[in-house]
Amino acid sequence: MKKNQQHKSSYLPDIKSKQRTQPVGWISLFLFLCFLIIAGPAFADEDDGSFSFVAEDAAWNDQEQDIDADSGGFDDAAGFSISESEFSGDSGASRLEWEGDVGAIIRAYADYDAPAGGTVSAYPTVGLNLTYTGDNSEAAAELRFNRNWNYDTPSLQQDLAPQNISWYLQRMIEKAYLRLFYDNFDLQVGYFKEVWGTGDQSHVVDPLNPFDYYDFVNNDYIDRKVSEFMCKVDVPLGLMGLLELVYVPVFTPDSSPLTGKWMPKSLQDISDALQAVPPAELVRPDTRTLSDGQYAARLSWTLGGLDIAGTYYYGFVRAPYVEITASGPLPADFDKISLSYDRLHIFGLDAAVVLAGFNLRGEAAYYMGEDFEGSDDLRENNHSIQYVAGFDRNLPLGNLNLNVQTIGAYFINESEDPTRNIVSAALTDSWNNDRIRPEVSASYGVEDEDWMIRPNLNFTLVDDMTLEIEYAIFFGDEAGRFGQFDENDYLEIRFSHSFF
Repeated sequence: MKKNQQHKSSYLPDIKSKQRTQPVGWISLFLFLCFLIIAGPAFADEDDGSFSFVAEDAAWNDQEQDIDADSGGFDDAAGFSISESEFSGDSGASRLEWEGDVGAIIRAYADYDAPAGGTVSAYPTVGLNLTYTGDNSEAAAELRFNRNWNYDTPSLQQDLAPQNISWYLQRMIEKAYLRLFYDNFDLQVGYFKEVWGTGDQSHVVDPLNPFDYYDFVNNDYIDRKVSEFMCKVDVPLGLMGLLELVYVPVFTPDSSPLTGKWMPKSLQDISDALQAVPPAELVRPDTRTLSDGQYAARLSWTLGGLDIAGTYYYGFVRAPYVEITASGPLPADFDKISLSYDRLHIFGLDAAVVLAGFNLRGEAAYYMGEDFEGSDDLRENNHSIQYVAGFDRNLPLGNLNLNVQTIGAYFINESEDPTRNIVSAALTDSWNNDRIRPEVSASYGVEDEDWMIRPNLNFTLVDDMTLEIEYAIFFGDEAGRFGQFDENDYLEIRFSHSFF
């Protein structure tokens, strides 16, 4: 009988056998808190048998969203109409609002040795946002389609593969949630994206949504997030405080492209190594059990001119471990490749304040994983202190604004290269009544000495139609976050039109 051997990947470490315990205490505490919050207003009006709502607390009051009574709604040629429907009671009408956008994007990748040989990709983007507001409730849905989602996979392969079609349909749902406004709290349930923290496009206290890295260095922060199913309770604390409680029943890992120009080099190295050996069984963990729930709480407060918040999260490291079981020394026939995810606690603080004309912001968090000794190859499972610090300030020349920010981490048990830091800066201006907006931004990986430089010019053409021209340059150490894409310099032109 051959003795199995376990081998570590250079990118993702070996998984030790761990006993996962179901966080019964956390579930009980969360449910008990929710019961106390809900029970208060539910039994407050027990004497008259009514359940009280306060419509005035909603963001959409009747005066702001009054519809002309003569219009009767929206009619088309066939006689179909969408009209306001009156609720009983003394409050105003509910209404359906919609907005959206349409865009066309062309991206040309530079080939400096043979300019005519540079590749070109073109794709559309379409978005539709629907919001229905009642006296004390709200229902929202946002659908968004981006033809570039499949990581530069040939379009024929994308269109014909059934699994890709199903993936497209799921990915199109940006949000789909219901929100109820009660006397003492709001309840939001469904798929949505939640952003916590004071950083600008970078956060270390924002753990609720997974990320899709298909084009991550080129997308806005919110666009990199993947909509997740959550149950969220917002409890106002006076006029200056807010308590947020979140339960996420299903764990979703981060996803990275496995093909195309934006596939991370670390994954490319693993893919090349696995191609040299016969395929093995890939075992993925079941992340849809009750023991895989995630819990988070955030308490924010305004003290004078200071906005401050504390965050706690109990969930998972979204990057996977890889355990490779082989029947002999490498290279050999792999018996099994197993993925797993460790539990994680995050304790964070963030704050923002205006001081002497500077808009200051900062975040700091302690990431406590299961790797107390720092023995795992994957640094994300090690204990770390992570932080964001930055400022922006208007300059006394035209409408110039300077934005500087750094995001970093110190891995407590790392003996080699324990730090990771990226410094970013952006200089923006606006001309012709904000119809022309130039920007130059740069990001620098301190440890790897790699760069991303991105000049951008945004024009408002007519109405709500815009033209955006952008050039991206990557260079530096190929092991760096930006240097690995040294061959991916590109020119991108975007046309978009928003409608309301």
